[in-house]
Amino acid sequence: MVGVPAYLLLARPRGILGGAIATLPLAALATYATYGAELLFSPDPTSPGAAAQGATVAVTVAACTLGALGLRVLFLPLDGYLARVRLPDRARRPVVATAVVGLVVVLLSLGAALDAPGTLARQYERFLRSDPVVTADPRDRLADPGNNFRLAPWGVAVEAFEKHPTQGTGAGTFELVWARERPIHFSMIDAHSLYLEVLAELGPPGMLALALALATMLGALAVRARGPDRALWAALLAAGVMWAVRGGIDWDWEMPVVGVWLFAAAGAALARGRRHEPRRGERSRVLRWSTAAVLVVVAVIPALVALSQDRLEESVEEIAEGDCAEAVAEARASLDVLSVRARPYEVIGYCAARQGLGALAVPAMQRAVERDPRNWEYHYGLAVARAGAGIDPRAAARTALRLNRFHVLARDGWRRFGRGRDPRSWRAAASGARLPEDLRR
Repeated sequence: MVGVPAYLLLARPRGILGGAIATLPLAALATYATYGAELLFSPDPTSPGAAAQGATVAVTVAACTLGALGLRVLFLPLDGYLARVRLPDRARRPVVATAVVGLVVVLLSLGAALDAPGTLARQYERFLRSDPVVTADPRDRLADPGNNFRLAPWGVAVEAFEKHPTQGTGAGTFELVWARERPIHFSMIDAHSLYLEVLAELGPPGMLALALALATMLGALAVRARGPDRALWAALLAAGVMWAVRGGIDWDWEMPVVGVWLFAAAGAALARGRRHEPRRGERSRVLRWSTAAVLVVVAVIPALVALSQDRLEESVEEIAEGDCAEAVAEARASLDVLSVRARPYEVIGYCAARQGLGALAVPAMQRAVERDPRNWEYHYGLAVARAGAGIDPRAAARTALRLNRFHVLARDGWRRFGRGRDPRSWRAAASGARLPEDLRR
């Protein structure tokens, strides 16, 4: 709904008529054949019956593809004819204006006849009320406009921005904000909107940086779309616009395979061809090398994060397998690379608590809390460590519950530690406390 109209308006390809005739009917046939294969949408899509339907669908799609290719070749002369047909300059604008007005009139008439305003209003109401979306047949989701738990995280993101309107809550903190403020018992990591999440986490500065990056990339593609290779660059620009719109309603923009093409295409658009490039002077060379040096320096931070994360993941795997000695060694290696992280201290603290070393477990968990004070998981770990050492864990358990009142571990921690009043009961409660899911055997 976004990409195709954008491409048609930007590229204005002369071959659109022949292309539409060749592809639309056969695409509809392939879609109909796929949609009708009900066994492929069943809970057992690999049954013999489903496999037979899948084979039929594969043959149908392949035949439609080859048929569309053949028809497209057949209609190539039509492209040449349309390319030769040119209206006089005086008549071009009136004819185009008349065609546009006629198309608008037709669309408005069809919309009125089909009650488009009423349909849109009803679908909007369904979008607001359908939360969550539950369909017996996965194919029914295609025509269901339900928001499917979108409104709640969007609302939490907006409220987070309103509470921190200048600098946001911090990069990567929406998960913690959601755990603390969520109105429903449903776990989420992202706000399901690139723009609302950036606004909540980074505030106006982050939104400005994001807008500048997107404007630069899409603007470069737009400039190229006005040149001789208009059709190619217009297709990339239309896809980029579609990506930007999609980023506002879901989190799949985080997956590299979904967005790396946009950065690559924008880089190609921003690059200047050698034949158009003026002769480089000393000032230009200095500027280029200075820019490259700045980028290399900036790249050091994510490189350190990646190296530290690799060591951290190793430590998490080791503690889950019960090898605390290796887990602590990997956690310390992670801290040697990047000492500001909290998670390695959590691993060290749980390992110390597991070995009955309360004097080491409590300081380690306290360091984790100091580095990430709004993370309920570290407060829960601190409560476990303090209880195992015979120290009052109630304040830490209460904080963990306040930061994530729906999580089963936060509730269990308060149930275990919130009522005890002596070191013996705290130690007994700590011995049966559960670890976070990714740290268990």
